[in-house]
Parts: sequence; C-alpha cells; structure tokens
Amino acid sequence: TEIATLAEIEREIYLGMEALEDAFEALHGKAETVRIALRQRGAGLAMANQMRRGNVGGGNNLDARLGTPAGVGWESETDDGLGDEGSELAPDDSASNVSRSRRRRPGRRHERRTPAMVEEEDEEGNCLVLWQLMATPQDLRILCFGASITAGFYSFGLKHHPHAKRLKERLRVSLPSANISIDIEALSGDRVIGGNYLPRLRPHFNSDPPKKYDWVIFQGGGNDLGWGKEPTAIFDALQECWRICLDADTQVMALTVTETSGQSKRTRERYEKLNALIKGHREDGYFVADVCAKVPYSAMSEEMRKKIYDDGLHFKPAGYDMIGDAIADRMLEVLGKNYPQERL
Repeated sequence: TEIATLAEIEREIYLGMEALEDAFEALHGKAETVRIALRQRGAGLAMANQMRRGNVGGGNNLDARLGTPAGVGWESETDDGLGDEGSELAPDDSASNVSRSRRRRPGRRHERRTPAMVEEEDEEGNCLVLWQLMATPQDLRILCFGASITAGFYSFGLKHHPHAKRLKERLRVSLPSANISIDIEALSGDRVIGGNYLPRLRPHFNSDPPKKYDWVIFQGGGNDLGWGKEPTAIFDALQECWRICLDADTQVMALTVTETSGQSKRTRERYEKLNALIKGHREDGYFVADVCAKVPYSAMSEEMRKKIYDDGLHFKPAGYDMIGDAIADRMLEVLGKNYPQERL
C-alpha cells in the first residue's frame, strides 16, 4: 500500500542519514588527528625558533600552543567589551557539530518515549499527578508480524483491516511527539512449525544495513494448533522467532492466540495451554498482550459475536480494532502512559 511504501522510504532515508553521519564522523576523526599533529609540529618549530633567538621579554610568551592555532594571542578583554565576567571563547571552545552529534547519538538511539510525571495543583490545592511526554520528537518503529490475524483478513480474504491501523491511531493520540511508523509482515495460513515464519522474519533483521525496530508485535501459533501440533512444540518454535528480535535489541509484544468457533474440549485445552506458555514466559524485552481475553469467543454473547467475528476464526473490522486497542493499552502501559485518554 501507499502507507507502507511511504514508511519504507522514510526508513531508508533515515538509515542513509545514519550511514552518512558515520562516514562523516570517521572523516572528522582523521581530520582531528592531522590537526593535532600539525599543532604539535608548529609548537615544536616555534619553540626551537624562539630558543635560537633567545627568550625575548624574559617570559615564556609562546604564541604557538597545543590548544590554539599558532600566532593568535588571546587578550583578557574581548573586542565586544566583555571582561573577565564574560564568556571568553578560544578556538577550541567553539562547539563542533560533529563532536556534539557523536556524544549525543548513543543516547538519542536508546532514548525511550517514557514520559515524566509532573505534579500540579488544582484550584482547591489538591495535588494532581499528570503525565508529560518528552518534548523531543522520537522515532517509534514497529513491525506487526504474523499470519491472517495480523493481516486483518475478512470477507474470504477479499478485504483486509489490520489491527495495526487502530494501534497507530491510538499511539498517535497518546504519543503526539513521536514519529510512529508501522510495517506489516503477514502471510495468511502461515505456520510457525514447517511454515515460513523464520524465512520471513530473518530478512527484517539480517539485512545490510539492518532494519531497526523498537517493537515487534508478534502473532502466531493458531494455524499450528489447527494442524494438530502440540502446544509445547509450537511454543519452542515461537521462542526461536522471538530470539531473533530480542538479539537485535527489539522488544517483543507477543499476542495470545484467539479462540475459534466450534472448539471441542480438547481443542480448547490446547489453546489454553499454549496461551499459558506465552503469558508465563519471562525475559528482558519480552511482553504479552492478552488479545484472547479481549475477544473471548466462548464468553461473549451471540450478538457480540455477530458484531466482531467474521467467520468464527477471523474478525470483522470492529474485532480487529478491539485487538488493536488491546495491543495499544498494553504498549502504553509498558511505556509508562497508563492513563485515561480524556486526560490527553
């Protein structure tokens, strides 16, 4: 789609800018090395020249110093009339944009969009704890990865309404200073075991240069249950996929497997076992959004089923929006923005 194309172009531009900055930093470092060598050579020549002529004036008044270019004398009074109380700047005191970028860049890459708490008082003097988002715009890059549920499959696959649409709407409202981009990688019918999950996932992190995502919204396992695979085997395969993301410093938001219509007792037990494994997993950078609890087929009224379910397996747009809300709620909770929308 056009949105996906624009997001891809934006990301490629960003990665190109990062590569140019790396190259310019390397060039800047080499230039600094040459500059230091020239300073040292100039200072040595000036000192030797002065020793040959004798120490004029009886003081050690060398104009050539390692800290400034040769031949420049700095007086205590500047041309603009600022005396000792002013800020006297020597050539080396001027800020280098490259050096500043190099110092700030690691922090910029890893800055989180966690807002700070601000305490205010209302008219009656009661203390109100509000959330204030960091003022500096940040990039929030998300990959929604999975099968037909991620694709937003409905109407026999003739139409699609990805839950990523609702997720992006919610994040834009709650994180107004963030530059949010969401990619969707979905293949209907794909399986974690014996399918194309790993071949589809690896290129997103093994490309050159690698794509950098802050989050992967990971959905999978439902089709494997349908093919009769055991929950423990599916869970092992899911962990292999999550590991690729986590090793790339990308946080994982794993989704529980949503229910289907007409489940037997044994089938329901297998779904529950897999979801228990997903929810029970503990690892740094790993989180769970329990979307199954948000759209529980077996626990909702027939009227509600008709509203959000399309074919007993997939959802209508309203159902996918509910899944998007569940993901957004959990993500905002992790980011530290667990507050009602009316406060925004």
